[in-house]
Amino acid sequence: MPSSRERRFPQRHRRPSRRDVILAGIAEINRSLAAHVEGDAVWDTIYDRLTMMFDATSFFAALFEREQGMLTLPLTVDDGMRVELAPIPLCGISRAVINYGVEVYFRDLETETDRLAAMGIERDPREPGLWSRAWMGVPLRARGGDVIGLISLQSVVPGAFQDDDLTTLIAVASSISLAQDNLRLMEMERERRLIAEALTQVGQLVSQIVDYDDVLDRLLDQFQRVVGYDSAGVLLMEVSKQAEADRAGGEQTHMVVGITHDPDRFPKGAELTALDDSPPHRSTISRQPVITDDVEDTGLWWREYPPGGRMITPGSWLIVPMVTQENVVGLVLLGRHGGRPFSQRDASAAFSLARQGAIAVENARLYTQSRSNIQMLQQRSRRLASLHRMSGIIGSTLNSSEILTTTAAMLVDLFEVDHCGIILFNPSDLDAGVMPDAALAAEYPETGTVGLKIQVHQNPTMRRLIDQIAVVSIEDSDDPLLDEPTRSTMRRIGAQSSLIAPLVARDRVIGSVGIDMLRQRRVFTPEDREMLTTITGQVAMAISNARLYEQALTANQLKSAFLANISHELRTPLNAIIGYTDMLLVEFYGALTDQQRDRIDRVNASGKHLLSLIDDVLDLSKIEAGQMTLHRTPLRFSELIDQVMREIHPVLEGKGLAFDVFITPDEPQINADPRALQQVLTNLLDNAVKFTREGGIRVTIETVTIGGRGRSISYIQPPEALRVLPGSYVGLTVRDTGIGITPEDQAIIFDTFRQADNSTAREFGGTGLGLAISKRLVELNEGFLWVESEVGVGSTFTVLIPALRTIGSGLPGTLPRDGRARVLVIDDDPVMLQLIDDYLDSEVFYVIGTGSPSEALALVKGDPPDVVITDLMMPRYSGWEVLQALKSDPITAHIPVIIISVLEQQVQGMNAGAAGYLVKPFDRETLTAQIRRALPQQA
Repeated sequence: MPSSRERRFPQRHRRPSRRDVILAGIAEINRSLAAHVEGDAVWDTIYDRLTMMFDATSFFAALFEREQGMLTLPLTVDDGMRVELAPIPLCGISRAVINYGVEVYFRDLETETDRLAAMGIERDPREPGLWSRAWMGVPLRARGGDVIGLISLQSVVPGAFQDDDLTTLIAVASSISLAQDNLRLMEMERERRLIAEALTQVGQLVSQIVDYDDVLDRLLDQFQRVVGYDSAGVLLMEVSKQAEADRAGGEQTHMVVGITHDPDRFPKGAELTALDDSPPHRSTISRQPVITDDVEDTGLWWREYPPGGRMITPGSWLIVPMVTQENVVGLVLLGRHGGRPFSQRDASAAFSLARQGAIAVENARLYTQSRSNIQMLQQRSRRLASLHRMSGIIGSTLNSSEILTTTAAMLVDLFEVDHCGIILFNPSDLDAGVMPDAALAAEYPETGTVGLKIQVHQNPTMRRLIDQIAVVSIEDSDDPLLDEPTRSTMRRIGAQSSLIAPLVARDRVIGSVGIDMLRQRRVFTPEDREMLTTITGQVAMAISNARLYEQALTANQLKSAFLANISHELRTPLNAIIGYTDMLLVEFYGALTDQQRDRIDRVNASGKHLLSLIDDVLDLSKIEAGQMTLHRTPLRFSELIDQVMREIHPVLEGKGLAFDVFITPDEPQINADPRALQQVLTNLLDNAVKFTREGGIRVTIETVTIGGRGRSISYIQPPEALRVLPGSYVGLTVRDTGIGITPEDQAIIFDTFRQADNSTAREFGGTGLGLAISKRLVELNEGFLWVESEVGVGSTFTVLIPALRTIGSGLPGTLPRDGRARVLVIDDDPVMLQLIDDYLDSEVFYVIGTGSPSEALALVKGDPPDVVITDLMMPRYSGWEVLQALKSDPITAHIPVIIISVLEQQVQGMNAGAAGYLVKPFDRETLTAQIRRALPQQA
């Protein structure tokens, strides 16, 4: 229990002494420094404790940035109020504390001027506490003894501070120094980690193949982490211009802005040339970082920056070269527009990053360059392949319209442009030797300007094209130097840039080809010019050949029309002559003497012979004019033999010739025009009878199977020159024991108005049209006709017509209806037929294949399939004709048709009504997808 004394005299709370306050304040400062290594909380605690510990009018703590010679002021108190001040240069009494590294204490500044002078101190209004009389300052030291700042007390009262205040301030300064030293070490460790991480990140870019811009962008991100900036840009050396400058012996630095985080100050893509002795130039030459402070105008560093003016960019700038293998590949420009300027430590860290980044940038540049080279080679290879393909296409047709439209479409794809237009000059003007008029003959895609008239004599560009025979490149339709007629034409089609090449055929310009950019401008390369010139040379020759062919075709049609007209005019009087002589011979007008009958009979026979010749001429003219209409139907050769035999039997009996017919069992049907084949048989048998004096004639009808390389398994072997495709055929041979034909004459007997020799014509008669007409009629029925003969032994004429498959020969008469999609494939290549059959799932598709378009059309009309797939390039009956035949017939127009071909004519195919178009080779998935898309169109 407490004593009575304690109960009577309770303990009183005494006021803490100043010593207690000081000790408590130092303890609190230490606890705060330990708890808050960095941040404003530390300075808040120091502010509170110093206010309690010292009777000061003002005080401040400053940290010294030795590289810049600047003091930063994290804590400034004036007349009891905390204020924020910007960094100041090392000045005033603080300068003495930092430079001497000792405590400085003035009891009264006004009475100690001699001491101030002796210490080399000049008061500076930028230093806090300007109006104080008493001034006390203690240096802040790092572990190594270096002064890193100071803490100072000021009072307007002279002698306000005592020695124990100095001791206390030293103790406080020691605590702050220790905390700042720890903070500095932590900051150095943090910077070290940042630099290490940044170097690791940049190092990863070295091992990665990434986009050029991506490398530069990531590099700037690492500079922001390690150094920090307000403006930044990466300037890359322009290799070509720099090489020219080096060869010229100059020291100019040519660069281009590769990437920027400040587009106002560093426009991406801007080309810059550094002035001599400018910081960028010095950094490039020395291969070292350069720091510039208080820069007022970075535009003064360049010859032109930005283009058309200069950009004011005050502040501190750090220029860091990107060096690899002693070569500067670029510069990194970092700017701060206020606050702490760049230090040597910043420069050292940035230089380490830049050297590592230079390797990544160079790798990316080399990768980009190699990729560009590969793309260039791929483009060149693609262009050569397209050129070869285009040559094949335009060389395979004599249709000028098809040549023009195909060329325009392929040039758009080949040069990756938006439009192509082909202008042709008026041929009559060219023939007359005057400046021609012109018109837009073809374009792709269509803009509605086909037929646009162009007055060449009023168009300087077209005149230059004709006079100089040179390619004309127009980069900008708004170019003030461009002539108005050309600008007006370009505006009609909406072109911004154009490349125009002349069409030169046989040393004469017949037109021009223009490739146009509609959506944006483009600078065409020399390779573009060269390629377009090469193509236009081939196109011009193809157009010229097509024109000559069309002229020849027109002339031939005129000739055929003339012959048809003459034949018609001759038939009218001949009909009268034959009719009246027939009536005279039957003595309709009275009895005739023997002499009269003989003379009239001769007139009648000559008239009939002349009529037969006129009929042959008329048939030939119809065939050559394309006016011979065939009505093809399934039939057999044997059905035609009987009728022809009835006509020639009297002649056979009159000459005493034997006649034999052999017909193979199960004779296949053919799809042909019966009247045409009957005329062929009549001509062949007439010739056989005419040129056979003794012996006989044998007619054989048999099935012929043609295998690989056109070889037959029967005794009928077609000549290799005919290129008979593999398949099933029906062969008809007419063999005689007549006079025979020499090998030389065998090559001409199928020509019009040609016979073996004049002696034969004189002895046996004839005009030489029968075999010519027969050959053309056989070919119109997709067949072949040839002769084999030996003089004095006889001749054998063979007709080969594709067999029409029936149920027993491969094609079913009717197609199954079991839920599967029925696909009819038409292709003369058996391998392709088999491939398509293998491609399509037999549980989903029922596939029927044939190499005969006529056979396929006959089947389609009888039992329509769900889809028809047809090749384009087939002998004597093209896929275009198949498509036209199907779409023009109301019965088959609904059937979707898919075209397969080596030709890239998708546009023409779709315009003609195709449901799909596949370019060989194609894969299984593409084929199946095309068929599935086509099937709904059936509904």
